[in-house]
Amino acid sequence: MALTPSLALEQYQHNADALQDIVDNDDSTEEQVNAASEAMDKLNADFINAVEQELEALTAQYNGFIGYMEGVVAELSAGGPLSVLESVNDALAGAKEAVSS
Repeated sequence: MALTPSLALEQYQHNADALQDIVDNDDSTEEQVNAASEAMDKLNADFINAVEQELEALTAQYNGFIGYMEGVVAELSAGGPLSVLESVNDALAGAKEAVSS
């Protein structure tokens, strides 16, 4: 089974739920509750770091695409159909806005 973003999220949620069950269980010892709480903190920190890294990679990839398309527009603007260039420019403006927000 290949790891996918949805499978990773599913596994994260499964583990977070299991750890929360330990914390909430009246039969859990103090040591078990503490260990489960620490594991939940680490799991959450690792998950957030992974999401941040993925967003940074996607942003860099998207910025590369925007730069490439700006070059295409500059090259085509010397005689390309105006309506197509306007459409591409509009799409690029939207892409830049998405990356900067």
